[in-house]
Amino acid sequence: MENFRKFFRIYFIPGIIFQSVLIGGGYGTGRETVEYFGRYGAGGLLGLLVTFIFFAVILFLSFEFARIAKAYDYRTWIKGMLGPAWPLYDVLYFFMAILVIAVITAAAADIIQEQVGIPFSLAAIFVIIVVGLLMFYGRATIEGYKSIITVMLYLTFIGLFISILTNMGSNISATLSLGLIEPGWAQSGFIYAMYNLVCIVPVLWFCDVFETRKQALISSFIAAVLAILPALFTLLSMLAFYPEIIDVAVPWSYAMSALGVVALLYIYFIALGATLIETSTGMVIGFVQRINGHLTELGKDELNPSQRAIGAVLVLVAAMLLSQFGLIGLVAQGYTAMGYGFLLLHALPVCTIGVYKIFKHKDNEAA
Repeated sequence: MENFRKFFRIYFIPGIIFQSVLIGGGYGTGRETVEYFGRYGAGGLLGLLVTFIFFAVILFLSFEFARIAKAYDYRTWIKGMLGPAWPLYDVLYFFMAILVIAVITAAAADIIQEQVGIPFSLAAIFVIIVVGLLMFYGRATIEGYKSIITVMLYLTFIGLFISILTNMGSNISATLSLGLIEPGWAQSGFIYAMYNLVCIVPVLWFCDVFETRKQALISSFIAAVLAILPALFTLLSMLAFYPEIIDVAVPWSYAMSALGVVALLYIYFIALGATLIETSTGMVIGFVQRINGHLTELGKDELNPSQRAIGAVLVLVAAMLLSQFGLIGLVAQGYTAMGYGFLLLHALPVCTIGVYKIFKHKDNEAA
């Protein structure tokens, strides 16, 4: 049992954490999948391949650098990568994380409000309390919660996909057989992957399990697969409604309403609410580990459970307040710009400086 637990933590937990942070905002409603892949018809599948390759490569380099540098929070990680320029990444992550948390927390609260019928403020408090409790009980609880929710999420996506395939499989085949590959699929897949590099930050906390380069390599590949499969299920499902789905605000809800599958619709809302909480928790982990890294440098104790929980609550409350002032809609227009920011401050450094340091370290590694 202990061997299985170690195997699972090495090869699956990093991927579960990565996809859990990515999936709430990225695939939950189906909107981003349609926006970045679905509008290109069959070309969306090629765009997904671009994203998958990009994820796999950057995840491996990020995991391996974290392993050799023992950098398990993004402050330590990026200082080893960018040196004196590391505060630029600090600003970028803070800006992106607050945006994501604000959008995701508000969305989770909206779902709870819509399905249960309680006021928005109480729904928001529920979301904040759940995230605070997860941060209080720490890593083991977070791993367990995210593992359970991941299984539930995959079963939900597979169930939705099978339902659409059974009822509208001919539509999917017809769309694919047209062979429409709209121009821009490669750039779109690349941009989507770039701005989602922010989702790697919370995973660094779980990279201390890697003992060899091979483990980091296999784990990064599994993480990329876990992250891309829900997008693949979503994209194929959305192609059944192409091209009218392109302008739909919540594609998954539209698809299930069109099918009249009420039971799956409720299961979907429950799963989506849980994954939105996952994403908020993941982004908060990045903040907490950044503070812990700084405290360690100063020779002080890391945040205790109560301080972690209080910190999580403060971050979420701040994000909720931002969402109420209408700033999120304005800032959201900068997603592509932030994508290029992560290209400059994460992808390029890890593909140059990171590669150099990783392979330089090879001579000192016992493998």
